[in-house]
Amino acid sequence: MRIDLTKGNIYKKLIILAIPIMGTSLIQAAYSMTDMIWVGRLGSRAVTAVGAAGFFTWFAFAFITIPQIGAAVGVSQSVGRKDIKETKSYKRDQKLYKAFSANEYSFCYFVWGYIDNI
Repeated sequence: MRIDLTKGNIYKKLIILAIPIMGTSLIQAAYSMTDMIWVGRLGSRAVTAVGAAGFFTWFAFAFITIPQIGAAVGVSQSVGRKDIKETKSYKRDQKLYKAFSANEYSFCYFVWGYIDNI
């Protein structure tokens, strides 16, 4: 389904566009709440640990997603110019940076986990 925001009532189209995003956020919040309820049975320390781990997971996702968002701009501009070679270059660079940042973040997790066990 294609939504053209340049024609017709923009508010209706924005709401149609936003409903899946809001639904996803609601499902994620419900998942987190259910997780906390179950972990809450183990005690407050367990809830604190899950909350802290959730933050680091969210941070890792945000950190690793940065190249994807940046590459989307370059890809869309190069597609608009019909420059296929540059499009492929942006996609390749984005994949390499994403792999590098994922490995870098995994290494940090490993080192911090190892130091914590010393």
